[in-house]
Amino acid sequence: LRLYKTHGDLFDKTRNLRVMMRTMLSRREQSGGVMIVRGKGVGGGSLIYSNIHLRAPSLVFGLMEDDGRPLWPSVYTRDVLDPYFERVEAMLKVRQLGWHEVSRRAKVLAEGLRRVGRRLDPIRVALVDCVDCGFCTVGCRFERKQSLFLNYIPLAESRGAVFRPEARVRTIARGGDGAWRVLWEDLAAGHVVRETAARTL
Repeated sequence: LRLYKTHGDLFDKTRNLRVMMRTMLSRREQSGGVMIVRGKGVGGGSLIYSNIHLRAPSLVFGLMEDDGRPLWPSVYTRDVLDPYFERVEAMLKVRQLGWHEVSRRAKVLAEGLRRVGRRLDPIRVALVDCVDCGFCTVGCRFERKQSLFLNYIPLAESRGAVFRPEARVRTIARGGDGAWRVLWEDLAAGHVVRETAARTL
């Protein structure tokens, strides 16, 4: 885990989740009684998600805005997106938990629902050989949760992508030759860098 390799000394010294969350993994914003936690590092939100993977149900794509406009463009439907869901699930090694892996309270809830004619299935997760350390959301120290630095990022790097952590982009402009001119600030070194790239993301 890149964040832990970079900041592992802080984590080992403090063992303090609040410190770790505040300094390494996330950025918190609070407004109007709502707190939003965003990923802060290479891998973004995948650093702090709970490895749960659910496909959006078909009814979502038929939802409307208050003014009657469709919430989703009509080109997006569950049938259209299913092949892409499948590709992502394969990359992230998504699987459904077995009943032997869920908590006792979840089993009690499932039994209660069964008695009233409903059904509860174990969730689908992007998790490999879990050791039950309890660090799912804040970042698995054993690299069992399939965050992006374990799959998509190494794949992109193997194909020539370069990641710039601790950077803030100031401007992006396309030159006459079709290449991109990027002006970005190196937050760690404290200076501004100009680079040219065929593609940017």
